[in-house]
Amino acid sequence: MDGKQYLNLLFDQVEERTREYLRDEIGMEVLSVRRRVEDVRRLGLRYLTSLLAVGGDLEVYLAFTFDESLIRKICEIYTRDLEPAEDDDVYLSETAGDMINVIVGNSLSVMSDKCPAVSLSPPVFIREGKLLTKRRHARFLMLRLLLDSGEMSIFCIGPKEIFDEQLNYRES
Repeated sequence: MDGKQYLNLLFDQVEERTREYLRDEIGMEVLSVRRRVEDVRRLGLRYLTSLLAVGGDLEVYLAFTFDESLIRKICEIYTRDLEPAEDDDVYLSETAGDMINVIVGNSLSVMSDKCPAVSLSPPVFIREGKLLTKRRHARFLMLRLLLDSGEMSIFCIGPKEIFDEQLNYRES
């Protein structure tokens, strides 16, 4: 399986697992999904972004980026059995990090017989949005999911080596 086929399979699995996670764990239905594979020039990150690196043959970042209203609603449902934190924002990052770990981990486990072993970094968080402008060698694939409580996007960003962990371009 070549890199493009592996990436498409990974993105199919991430979409399916995200829908399942939101429906089964959070009780939210995805109203619509828009998948963009065209040449995206600029990406706007939302209120909170959870990012992890996929290592191995593919070498990409996966980023889940949430509207504030959506991540707050997911967090409220996800943490309803926990004691309230002094700072509610503490749970926002934890919720987004758990979500990306579960979804990407489950996606990769389904694919394990079709692709080589990969590694995952711990999630990194970016707050209050950011605008990424495409450079010549960067590739962006995107899923945009609409739910009653807001929107989220999932980006596959690569090649990984041209970015740092905050999605800033590294100097050549």
